[in-house]
Amino acid sequence: MTLPLRLGILTWRKGAYVEEISFFTHLAKEAQRMDTQVFIFAPSDILNEGKVQGLIFQPGKGWTPLTFPFPHIVYDRFRNMNPPAFRQFVRFRDQHKMTFLNSRLAHKWNLYRYLQGNQAIAKWLPETLFLHQAQDVHVLLNKYPTVYVKPVNGTGGKGILAISRPTKNQFQVLGRNTQRKKIKRVFNSLPSLTSFVSNWTHETKYIVQQGLNLEWGTGLITDFRLLVQKDGNGNWTITGLGGKIGPKNSATSNLHGGGKAVVPDTFLRRHFSEEKCRSLLQECRELGLITAHYIEEKFGILVELGIDLGIDKEGRVWIIEVNNKPGRDIFRQMGEIETYQTAVRRPIEFARYLYEKR
Repeated sequence: MTLPLRLGILTWRKGAYVEEISFFTHLAKEAQRMDTQVFIFAPSDILNEGKVQGLIFQPGKGWTPLTFPFPHIVYDRFRNMNPPAFRQFVRFRDQHKMTFLNSRLAHKWNLYRYLQGNQAIAKWLPETLFLHQAQDVHVLLNKYPTVYVKPVNGTGGKGILAISRPTKNQFQVLGRNTQRKKIKRVFNSLPSLTSFVSNWTHETKYIVQQGLNLEWGTGLITDFRLLVQKDGNGNWTITGLGGKIGPKNSATSNLHGGGKAVVPDTFLRRHFSEEKCRSLLQECRELGLITAHYIEEKFGILVELGIDLGIDKEGRVWIIEVNNKPGRDIFRQMGEIETYQTAVRRPIEFARYLYEKR
């Protein structure tokens, strides 16, 4: 008889505070119905005697401390990019040869270069350069009305700038700092813009990327989140597609930055014909499966990918970003509760598949 699966969720926590606690609570409730014990732990929670001081969800009590044997399988949800915390996480992954549901990916620039090597995927990629110096922004600003400056290890829209050129000698910058606070600046010369970008990107690796025509309403940026996940048979499946409309004059559409979830079918049908909508949604699905298989070939076992897509006004699909630790709350905000529950359940199903297979 197979013992119940112990699934450890690796995350960052500080005392009682745990990132993504709402998601983990839903995950734990699903796991209880699937003969799986879920507990939360951080890299600092490993004890010398081969045990883990973690948190377990108990109905009526919430998350409570408990000591566990090492998990059979680890679901890596560590998303804190703060340098000391991130270094501790990297050391943990290097030192502990546990079975992980998801391999680590390269940062944005290296992942972009790898994707560019696949002809089927390259057609969906916006032009992107590594930012060696602030002046590199000029190269793409001379080609496109808007460019994006992004940290290679950023998440949740933090540290991103959108730079546009309303007139020949004027530059508008919209962005979010590391606390996700919106910023807006206007510069009347290229040197003043360059100086600002230089200070903004100081000592952090950045890329600069072709801006896309995603402004469907005045100052409103819209993009889409495609969630691709492994099922209980170890096969890649498309779980769902969600739309995000950013707040007015925001560089990003991220939901925790004030964005609003929209149903893609409803949104696209306002702008394209029925036939074009079907074609676009099918292209997104094909893109998701091709990309997931290709990335896994290079980086190793994965359980899910969140692929941020742009669909521009000409009806062209673009890959904006790929994330191996995606959120799924967009489906709840869209009112698609069944899709959300599937999105929560999939990592447990795949973990059980791996566990029983071994």
